[in-house]
Amino acid sequence: MLRFSWGFLLCASWLACSSAQAPAVATRGTPTGSATEMTIGPEGGTFTAGTLTIDFPAGVFEAATTVGATPVSATAPGARGQALRLAPEGAAFSQPVTLTFHYGDEDLAGTSPEALLIAFQHTSGVWAVPGDVTLDTANRTLSVQATHFSDWTLVAGVQLRPPSADVPTGGSVRLKAYRCFQKAEVDPDVELAPLLIGYDCEPDDDLAPLPVVTSDWSVNGVPGGSGITGTVVGELDTGTFTAPGSKPTPDSVAVSARVDLRASAKVLIVANVTITDGAQRIQVQGRYERTDQPLTSFVTATVKDGIEFQFPWPLEDGVYTVQNPAGGDASDVRDTRDGCMQPTLDGPWDELNATTVTLTGSYLTIVGTTEAPPITLGVGEGDCATDSRIEPAVTTETGLQIGLPLEFFTSSDAPATPVVATQDGWTLTFTTVP
Repeated sequence: MLRFSWGFLLCASWLACSSAQAPAVATRGTPTGSATEMTIGPEGGTFTAGTLTIDFPAGVFEAATTVGATPVSATAPGARGQALRLAPEGAAFSQPVTLTFHYGDEDLAGTSPEALLIAFQHTSGVWAVPGDVTLDTANRTLSVQATHFSDWTLVAGVQLRPPSADVPTGGSVRLKAYRCFQKAEVDPDVELAPLLIGYDCEPDDDLAPLPVVTSDWSVNGVPGGSGITGTVVGELDTGTFTAPGSKPTPDSVAVSARVDLRASAKVLIVANVTITDGAQRIQVQGRYERTDQPLTSFVTATVKDGIEFQFPWPLEDGVYTVQNPAGGDASDVRDTRDGCMQPTLDGPWDELNATTVTLTGSYLTIVGTTEAPPITLGVGEGDCATDSRIEPAVTTETGLQIGLPLEFFTSSDAPATPVVATQDGWTLTFTTVP
């Protein structure tokens, strides 16, 4: 087990120790679940609620007392998970009790066990760390002595943001270290004077964040990284990770830095980066619209339809499945014969119910069917005075061949802006997507 306190180093010359921030005054959390309760007598005992265990020594209570913990939303800077409102709320003890929080992988996102702290919310709304914490990495616990009950939670005193990221091969991500607790220069309350106080980890643009000095940026423990796992370059409080040109195995790497927080040691903080396939794709959205389109030899309508599909970049011949064969629509249906009333479509019209797309060289061939529903003809005068019938549904194989726009052949890079092509009533928009 490791017992430590955070005694902050003197700031480097480029940073002033004074912060433009005031300690963060947070609202009280709202309950998110039911209370867990038990009775503790003068002999003491152990109480467990969720990830928290409290050890009461003998003599803390003179008589049997109900203790409890209610989960509440965590409002502490750098909070990990939810907070717990301990009862009897406001109770002060003549001797300390031991609070032990169990931490999981989700609590370590962007940080490390050595950077975790246990904080409580003071009546002023400020969050504070009551004293030395004891870290047990074997059992994954963090413990602290407490002499009162209020809202308590795990916090990451310092962390990398984003704590995780997906980066395509050859791409990069900027990781920034943020500090959330330090000793207040202007004590918000005399009771909190010796304690670490919570500040906004990532304040508004008009406020300076707490100073952080990083060093020893590494990828999977290798200083600076490598061409296989990716490289990282650090500067002040920021590191830029650049993914390798091909996806490694495994494809997840740990990008870490050390932060000067304690005079005795540097604290490690870690972000997990997943390297994804850097291949781009071309997203195609096709829209069809034509007025007075013949549905039969004498019935016309305004027909609309849509298709969506993708193909790879760089271009690769092959057959690709249509992702979203959007259904068609027919409106303003008319019978062009003299004296005929408006007919009715007994179902949707689908100009192109696409199933596959074939890419061959510079051409796309979209294969599917045209589906026409039965049509009820209106009785009228003249040519259709006695004509009222339902024509059978028609399904016919169809195809649409499209020449790719020139923009796909004038550069080795995929088009940076959408490209539009039109053909046979279709307007197709080609957009490069990661």
